[in-house]
Amino acid sequence: CYCTALVVDQNSIGITNVTFNTINNTSQSSDSYSNFTNIQTEVNRSASYVLSAKVNTASGNKYTKAWIDWNNNGEYDNNEGYDLGIANGSNIDSGISPSIVIPETASLGTTNIRIRTSQSPEDSYPAACGPIANGEAEDYTIIIEEALSADQFAGLSHDLIVYGKQGNLFVKSANEAIKTIKIYDLSGRLLVQKNNLNSNLVSIDDLKINRQILLIQVTTQNGMIAYKKIIQ
Repeated sequence: CYCTALVVDQNSIGITNVTFNTINNTSQSSDSYSNFTNIQTEVNRSASYVLSAKVNTASGNKYTKAWIDWNNNGEYDNNEGYDLGIANGSNIDSGISPSIVIPETASLGTTNIRIRTSQSPEDSYPAACGPIANGEAEDYTIIIEEALSADQFAGLSHDLIVYGKQGNLFVKSANEAIKTIKIYDLSGRLLVQKNNLNSNLVSIDDLKINRQILLIQVTTQNGMIAYKKIIQ
């Protein structure tokens, strides 16, 4: 239960896109508040992820800010806020796209992230709560997990094969069918996630990297988890 974020004058001034890790949500900017908590992403402690937003403005500067409830206390504390910049235009970048490091002390599990934009006559960033004259707020869900480390991937499963061919990455399980694949870089940033696969051989063709160490986590249909570290 988070505080309300009301707008006095509901109009087209608002947020048109939010991108954070696997969240990439484009929306109308006409609502004063949009509950997108059904849209979620998994992040790891100590890893960094870029947060960006696009906004619509009228005649005046638009101030955009984000808050992440790291301690999961149901409130947006002052040290949980991130300035996303000042903008003036239609469906344009908010101005700042910070790289956010997940704190080592962040509470594990599900928590909330709020993005709010405001056309401010005081030329100041909005608060996370309370009414504003023009703007919009959007809420999303993030799931905080333990930090990944290269040591976690040292024990390679003998029945998991990963190889590259013709620009694609292939993951093959000798026994159980693959249910989920997650691919991370060494910082713990999630690059690709494939769900509900139900196959012993999976091809991944949207991994646009070159000569980089990858950490691959595979979950099989029977719930077993296998790890692999490769250079792609």
